[in-house]
Amino acid sequence: MLQLDELEAELNYRYQFNVWPALDQQRHQAQADITLKFDAPKPEHSSSPFPAGQVRVFRPDAQGDIQFIGAAQLRNLAAGETAELGLGRAFDLNIQRRQTMFSDGFDTVTLQYEVTISNAGNEGRVVEVAAGFQQQWELRDSTHPMKEDNAGQLTAHMHLPSSGSETLRFTVELKKRINR
Repeated sequence: MLQLDELEAELNYRYQFNVWPALDQQRHQAQADITLKFDAPKPEHSSSPFPAGQVRVFRPDAQGDIQFIGAAQLRNLAAGETAELGLGRAFDLNIQRRQTMFSDGFDTVTLQYEVTISNAGNEGRVVEVAAGFQQQWELRDSTHPMKEDNAGQLTAHMHLPSSGSETLRFTVELKKRINR
């Protein structure tokens, strides 16, 4: 068993969903995924890798008491190699998503989405919201800055105050696929 009392790490919150060219009248509810990212430390006086196994993650709360925040399975890591562990879902980051517009045109479908995130925690959080696409698309409008990556995703970072909420609204235009 290996125990590290301190390890520099980054805790991230993320919500991801797919955008389809179809009418969606559902109200979707979810919670943000929690990931922990860190570089494997080098064991003192050894060149052996960081061993695989079960990882349990704890961190101090506002009063300084140690709280369990999640667990995951870790693969073998070489010293300095970056690990990213999924620790489950954040019970205090509640997400509601709904489609607020659907317009079926000649060769495009225009969709508008509303994503509201409520932070019931006692500290501010940043949540990455990612929308995935399976066809050609273009962002038309957004209430928050959004960035496209090379994997066909559109992402926004929402800064949530403690015990607060925020809403992202965006409009995209999808090109219809032509069957030949």
